[in-house]
Amino acid sequence: MESLPIGAVGVLLVSILLFLALRRSKQRPPLPPGPKGLPLIGNLLDMPTHYPWKTYVEWGRRYCSDVVHIQLLGFHLVVINTARSAAELLDKKSTIYSDRPWLTMMCDLANHADWDIALMSNNARWKASRVQYQRVLSSERSKQWRRKQTLAAYAFGRSLLDAPGELFKHTRYSVGSNILNVTYDIHALPNGDPWINLAERANEIGNAAISPGSYLVDVFPKLKYLPSWFPGTGFKRDALEFKKVGESLLHDPYDHAKRMMLTRNNEESIVSELLGELDDSATAEQRREVEMTTKRSTSVLYGAGAETNVAALNTFFLAMLLYPDVQENARKEVSRVTKEGRLPDFSDDLPYIRAIAKECLRWRPPVPLGIPHRVTQDDVGLGYRIPKGSIVAGNIWAILHDEHVYPHTSEFDPNRFMGSDPNPDPDAVFGFGRRICPGRFFAIDALWIMIATTVAAFDIEKALDADGRVEEPTAQYTSGFQSRPLPFKCTIKPRTLEMALLVRLTAPDST
Repeated sequence: MESLPIGAVGVLLVSILLFLALRRSKQRPPLPPGPKGLPLIGNLLDMPTHYPWKTYVEWGRRYCSDVVHIQLLGFHLVVINTARSAAELLDKKSTIYSDRPWLTMMCDLANHADWDIALMSNNARWKASRVQYQRVLSSERSKQWRRKQTLAAYAFGRSLLDAPGELFKHTRYSVGSNILNVTYDIHALPNGDPWINLAERANEIGNAAISPGSYLVDVFPKLKYLPSWFPGTGFKRDALEFKKVGESLLHDPYDHAKRMMLTRNNEESIVSELLGELDDSATAEQRREVEMTTKRSTSVLYGAGAETNVAALNTFFLAMLLYPDVQENARKEVSRVTKEGRLPDFSDDLPYIRAIAKECLRWRPPVPLGIPHRVTQDDVGLGYRIPKGSIVAGNIWAILHDEHVYPHTSEFDPNRFMGSDPNPDPDAVFGFGRRICPGRFFAIDALWIMIATTVAAFDIEKALDADGRVEEPTAQYTSGFQSRPLPFKCTIKPRTLEMALLVRLTAPDST
């Protein structure tokens, strides 16, 4: 039998290889759909700069997909627009979707990944903090902080009496001081408190640095090797400040709490409870490890909790201006329970107030895209291929504005969480999977008592200009990593003289 010529054998082998490659490519699931990018830069020019969460919803509709994908200079970004898809990936596959992206600016140059639980990789340190959070902030254990939350809400009411025109200042101080008190037994000063100033600066840094596109070094990590004198390396000076502020936030409030414990003049706090679990048999090394874990766990509570609840509380005031019928229904519920003879507390059954708190978080989620996740291995989910290292973001705004889940989604309607067939709770606002916010029960309690106290004691009305005409609030929100209402004017006044007196008599001298 005559053998095939060498050239024919070569052609046959190439044909077989091409066939196998083609077959394999057909079997390989596609990436999620998204706008077609350009060579090298990918979708860099497609990236939305304002309210990106809304753009991702539009892309999902355009490509008829719950999940959209874009590529930026070799990085994959996957955005999830529905609760069902988020559950499939971020919840059910949390073992591989619980890592965080490595941000060169914050994680490397500013060294925040060493202690900031929100940015930390899915490692042993992060897991140790997660265990601590369960001890002090679980659904049941969070209730132990309700006394302090109630006193903070009453003090908030007094601040509204004293200076009703400084709403935004009061919400920020009241929320922040309560978290500092619960966490570290710190009693913040009403004005210019150094602890609140420190925490606020740390928060500003985090918000600015995490926002996409803030620092070019996050896109081109090798820029970190440039000398400090080189043009365009101002990020290195920022990194030094970020590192210094971060270390102060990590150590200083904790050291204050420990000093208070040593004087035995302290009140109960998260720090004292966590350190109180150490027994006499613990070795010096075990004590050091528990102390460092406690520092990491507590240092992030202000940043994680304060901004969320400040934004939600300001959203409440805005919603009361735009939906006065909701305010009236809330007032009726509180008055029916308290008989207008006292301020509400956690012993009261106020389901409509709790529904308002939920709707504030759903209607205008404070962190619309959450903190992104990172997948640690190649995955196939929802029929798509998701490469290892992809940055995966749950579009919280899209999930909580899904018309199929929340009808008339643009309206502020607490009734959606009432009755025998309520809409699902807006749990997505607290994140997904193993990265869900550990302080979520504390946060919803704090928001609930603030709203209940305000509704009981005050009327919230639209402001009037110099000519007596109604000033409509802008109802506009910021468009960064965190979304909060832009300043608006309103009139806040006690409902009755008796209520004003009750607030003054009930509010503590300090929180």
